[in-house]
Amino acid sequence: MCENGSEYNDTVDPRVHVELERLNNATDEINKLEVELDECRTAFKQLLCESTLKVDAIRVKLGMCVESSDVQKCYFQITVITVTAI
Repeated sequence: MCENGSEYNDTVDPRVHVELERLNNATDEINKLEVELDECRTAFKQLLCESTLKVDAIRVKLGMCVESSDVQKCYFQITVITVTAI
């Protein structure tokens, strides 16, 4: 019984039930997208690391052919910006 003496009705309004289902579905979709985002970020970090290792290996192989230049500075700046954006 409720405070006012009437019987408590445990049924949910069908409109509320429909909206709750929509919210549950949206939450599931958000969770899937978050997992996919995490996987993409991990793949990107791995690719960035591998690419950096390859570039460094090429730099060592070429030696003094690749000096501190504006191009190298731009690459370094972009790498720093990319890593901080992650």
